[in-house]
Amino acid sequence: MGAPENRGTGPGVPVVVGALTLPGARRSVGHARRFVRDMLPSDHPGLDW
Repeated sequence: MGAPENRGTGPGVPVVVGALTLPGARRSVGHARRFVRDMLPSDHPGLDW
């Protein structure tokens, strides 16, 4: 078995290797996070960030 950080990777598993930053991206990410927070119930485990 591979190193713990490599588990779950392999053929068919998408892995982000880079990212582009476009003008206004920081603001857009903030809007997206706020939207998700507003859509999820307050006790949802995904809100522990």
